[in-house]
Amino acid sequence: MILENKLNITDQIELAKAEEKISKQKARQLFDSGDIHRVEVGKFAGLSFIHAYLFGELYPFAGKIRDVSFGRRGSGHQQLWGRLRTLGRVAPPRKKTPRFGMVQSHGRPQKT
Repeated sequence: MILENKLNITDQIELAKAEEKISKQKARQLFDSGDIHRVEVGKFAGLSFIHAYLFGELYPFAGKIRDVSFGRRGSGHQQLWGRLRTLGRVAPPRKKTPRFGMVQSHGRPQKT
C-alpha cells in the first residue's frame, strides 16, 4: 500500500527512500535548531509535534490522529528512536534494573 503523500510518489521503494532521507534531515534540524525543547514531554501534543516536524513535508496526516489503520515495519516509536539513534543524538532507552540479585547480560537475566 502506497501512502498518500505530498510528493505524489507512487512507488513504495522511492517513497521509503524519500521518507528516510527527509525524516533524518528533519530529526537533525529538530535538535540543531533547539525546537526539541518545545516538545511537551509525556503528552500527546509532544508526540504530535515531533511527528508533524519529521513527516509534515511528506504526509498530510503528519501530527494528526488518523482514523485509518495501515501496517508499517515496527511501531512508530521504534522507528522514531531508530532515526534519532542513527543521528547519534539519543541513547537507547535504559532497561529497568533487574530485581533480586539478577544482572542483565546480553538481554538475559543471570544470577549474581
